[in-house]
Amino acid sequence: GEDPIITIASSTNNQAITNIIDSFSKGKPDSLLEERWLDQINSFALYMVSSDTEKIKKSKEKNWLYHSSKKNESALSAIETNNYVTHATASFLHKLSTYTNTVFTTINSAQDYLQNKVKWHSEKIKESTQQWKEFISIKEALLAYKNYTDQDLSNISDAFFTKEISEINNWIAKLLEAKQKEPFYYVFSFIKTIKERKQLYYKMVFNECGFDTFAWNFSSSSQLQSALLSKAEVIHSAAKKFNEFYSWKNQIQELQNKSFSITETDDFFLNKIDTTLRFKNFYYAVHYWEARWLLATETALEDNTNWKNTKSGTIKRLQRFAMLCPCFVSTFHMLPKMMQYTEYPSNQINYLFDFVDLLIVDEAGQVSPEVGAPSFSFAKKALVVGDNYQIEPVWNVDGKTDEGNLIKYSLYQQGKPQRMEELVKKGYFSSNGSLMKLAQKSCGFEFKKDERGLLLTEHRRCLDQIIGYCNELVYDNQLQPMSSLKFAKTNFLPPMGFLSIQGQAEKEGGSRANYTEAERIVDWLKLNETQIINWIYLKEQQESKKPAEIKRKQLHEIVGIITPFAAQKKHLTKALNLNGYRSAAFQYGTVHSLQGAEKDIILFSPVYTSDLQTSYFFDMGPNMLNVAVSRAKRSFIVAGDTAIFRKGSKKTPSGLLGKYLKDEVK
Repeated sequence: GEDPIITIASSTNNQAITNIIDSFSKGKPDSLLEERWLDQINSFALYMVSSDTEKIKKSKEKNWLYHSSKKNESALSAIETNNYVTHATASFLHKLSTYTNTVFTTINSAQDYLQNKVKWHSEKIKESTQQWKEFISIKEALLAYKNYTDQDLSNISDAFFTKEISEINNWIAKLLEAKQKEPFYYVFSFIKTIKERKQLYYKMVFNECGFDTFAWNFSSSSQLQSALLSKAEVIHSAAKKFNEFYSWKNQIQELQNKSFSITETDDFFLNKIDTTLRFKNFYYAVHYWEARWLLATETALEDNTNWKNTKSGTIKRLQRFAMLCPCFVSTFHMLPKMMQYTEYPSNQINYLFDFVDLLIVDEAGQVSPEVGAPSFSFAKKALVVGDNYQIEPVWNVDGKTDEGNLIKYSLYQQGKPQRMEELVKKGYFSSNGSLMKLAQKSCGFEFKKDERGLLLTEHRRCLDQIIGYCNELVYDNQLQPMSSLKFAKTNFLPPMGFLSIQGQAEKEGGSRANYTEAERIVDWLKLNETQIINWIYLKEQQESKKPAEIKRKQLHEIVGIITPFAAQKKHLTKALNLNGYRSAAFQYGTVHSLQGAEKDIILFSPVYTSDLQTSYFFDMGPNMLNVAVSRAKRSFIVAGDTAIFRKGSKKTPSGLLGKYLKDEVK
């Protein structure tokens, strides 16, 4: 087989990195096939961690698969041993033999079997698109054949086609009978009155046939017969396609018990393929690469090259890692270190340029250009994911430095502000640009005017009433709310509401705080803790396919608190600790604390009070409130002086939010 694909997911945001790693570890196997057949391999993601002791410790505590630049600090180094490979080989063969009910005695034979399974399933997946295209074409043919509705065609079967063919044969028989009985003078149908009588005669014959006869020539019995034979051909062709599809489907074990209707959408069928053929093929591929890893590691151990830092040794090591973990995860700060190798005998450090098959960037809107761009030199292709309307990068370079660099390299002449504005808009600058803007500039596809790239329109996190605010604020109502969560009037909390608190905003250094607000928020949580926990537990049970497996969450797993000011976080910390909570367990603070995260309930502490004559920090742009609101899955509650959201223009982010805050929380 060929070398494994090297895919790296990267970002500068630690929360984004954590989310990627955790998402690869979610889900419990329902069958032996869905288990990993190598002990100690519990994820499809490999965290490329720095040599920092604390980060390595965290990786171990979270039971992540990790690889560190620090010598002998790698979850995979422990398994690249002769002892592990010997035991893992025996265990792997036993699991494959059990699953297939066939005895396998060598890894080579196991690899060949799994490779054939992958090839077979891949071929069927390719066939499926054409098979489905032919199958649903039956609908258009039948709608043209007779004035059917979707309901008429939703459950067609062989009996349907048998009945239609029988009916056509009956109409052909009636036509032939009518032709034998037609008056002899119809041979003079070139005379207008006789022609009209003949047409009326045959129209009466087909009065209740159910076909669209508007274009039929009722003055010619031979043409009427041709029209009926054409209808018969439609039915015969449709029946053939129908039977071919079901014959193909019934050859595939994963689809044998699935029913399909010609009225279904492409998405319906593709979802079926994703959850059957493609799902099973994925796990056959997983086990194929596990077998490949066993063989490759055995060879590396024999050659004593498993931890060589030469170019060849580094490439082969990363390829072995990719056999077990199809996605490496790394920050942009760490990624270049992972791409290093040593040239001998000079001991010079070099890099694996153009080695990574696919670089996936998450939260690209937060990545400053000079931080992320260098890592693109390692990749052949890149998929850049981000949102310019969420948190912006933390820029460590000022505008004058950008301008100085442009002048130094003759890319800009002073006194031409239009050129500078053009470069700013394209996202080039380290003082105000982002990797997302650079990627959009380079992308040829345009979904929305002035914003290149494909817009992910399906939103599944928040209740419709919550994401409605974000949709109106920045997305021009292009998002399609598709959350599986449903709001009920019996819910303990509304989707969008307010907890009225009259506090006092005070300046603390360059920040602001409102201790009364922080205190009241935590008091409210303490008072309603049991109700909140029970409400979420009940909702998750109702929504789960396996309610018995749902565990009751703790308060810190349910609630997040967002505030615009770092100083307010200190007061929230104090209030949480005074009320007996372990503040470190909660996610709270500025929006950066929850970027990329989600909570059932988000409490927003605005700090400001309506008596202040000042503009609001969160009205400087849509980003902050867009991020804050979209963290909430079930309920977003503003806890503070809500008058500040009602006194301003509805064109501001806070003014628009005020329109959504209709329900008061007690």
